[in-house]
Amino acid sequence: MPLSQINNGDSGLVARTAINAAIARVNSFETPASLAYNATLSPAYGDGALRTVTMTGNATLNVPSGASAGQIWTGIFIASGGARDLNLASGFKTLTGATYTPTITSSSIRFIQAYYTGSVWLVIKNQEFAP
Repeated sequence: MPLSQINNGDSGLVARTAINAAIARVNSFETPASLAYNATLSPAYGDGALRTVTMTGNATLNVPSGASAGQIWTGIFIASGGARDLNLASGFKTLTGATYTPTITSSSIRFIQAYYTGSVWLVIKNQEFAP
């Protein structure tokens, strides 16, 4: 159910339930597909909802193209050779509505997961792991 349709009752609970169900589908069925590093990363949702990229420089992540409302996209970003900035395009928002640019510590892995409302990608998970 798109978040834009959730406007009554306990919308927080309903939204979390919809998002958790979408996450479970992605985590259960997806095999990671690599996304070649480029200064501008432009994933296509049809190429996989779970993508990995080794970042050898800073990059801008464009929103995944071809997604439908209610879908989840996950990116796993590995910083190689130094700390890397990952500028999220304006179509990504945190749950507060703010834009976001994480810095990935050298040799660390950042996991970003976003839920598509039909108009924006809400960043619902953002974790960094050091090896």
